Amino acid sequence: MYRLIIAYPLEYKTPVRIEECEDIEDVNEIQDEVQQQFGTCVVLTESQYKQLVTDIIKSNTLLI
Repeated sequence: MYRLIIAYPLEYKTPVRIEECEDIEDVNEIQDEVQQQFGTCVVLTESQYKQLVTDIIKSNTLLI
């Protein structure tokens, strides 16, 4: 499983969102869609995502 952290320009209604994908083909489809809408995304494996969340909680920092 993969997690995508997607960011769009600030004028979008939802500038940041997280998507879950089962396989790399789904990841590629979403990446293409995001790029067409002028967004960017970071692809993380499940373990990388869990580590990121743990690090955020430990540092008591919010992502904005």
